[in-house]
Amino acid sequence: MPFCAKCGKEHTEEDIYCSRCGTSLKERGDAVTEILAIEYPESENPLLELVIPVSGRLELQLGGGKFVDGTVTYDVPEWKPFISEGPDAVHIKQDKRWQHTHWDRPRNDWSLSLGTARPYRLKVKTGVSRGRMSLGGLPLTDLHIGSGVGDCIVRFEEPNPETMQLLRIESGVGQTDVIGLLNANAREIKVGGGVGQIKLEFTGKRLENYTHVRVEAGVGGFDMIIDKDVSAVIRVNGLAGVDLRGAVRTRSRSFGSGVYETEAYTSEGPTMDIRVSMGLGGLTIRTV
Repeated sequence: MPFCAKCGKEHTEEDIYCSRCGTSLKERGDAVTEILAIEYPESENPLLELVIPVSGRLELQLGGGKFVDGTVTYDVPEWKPFISEGPDAVHIKQDKRWQHTHWDRPRNDWSLSLGTARPYRLKVKTGVSRGRMSLGGLPLTDLHIGSGVGDCIVRFEEPNPETMQLLRIESGVGQTDVIGLLNANAREIKVGGGVGQIKLEFTGKRLENYTHVRVEAGVGGFDMIIDKDVSAVIRVNGLAGVDLRGAVRTRSRSFGSGVYETEAYTSEGPTMDIRVSMGLGGLTIRTV
């Protein structure tokens, strides 16, 4: 079997980098740009799945008539994306066998515009990455974003023309910001955090439906920003220090738990029911 020329560690033919010293074990080629132009599947509510397990950058933005339109640029040949098109779904993936931590800054840049012609479901899974997702105005009926290590910013600048049944955000290690959540038009929101910082900003259009929000956080800091006109009740469990700012008041509080509400809270009309379970860290609840 081959050995690393720098430190001598044995490795397999599939390894790209030495797990001991980080030395590149394969030749990196010139950057290759794949151009994507994918039409909608036949299904009325298809799935678009993006799986990017290797290091890189991801940019998503509002597109037009095509389901997916954009480019993928990479300089490791094994990172060529695989595209699978069927009547119900489109899957665009990189092989997870090449998931490594990289020391020599390889290039793996995704810039995609997503369709607006018909409703669909979107699932995005990234490994070590920097994500910038502008999803405002997309007709999404379901959204699942899972990020491993890195930082991720998700924005909903414009209202979703469809009702989203479930919005799920899962963050591993790093910083995750989700801005304009009211524009997502989601009936249910689930957020899971590992280690790091998470910011949820419930701003955007007027709240029209009763919305369930469930948050399970591990270790780190959590910042929850709520529009001051939104009727919301927040129930918190765990060993978290809670800091209230703006138009937020305490309904009840005891060791390991607390119930808080915005000053706009009312038992009538659309309300956000937010339940937070935290391990160890700090939670800030504030209005804007």
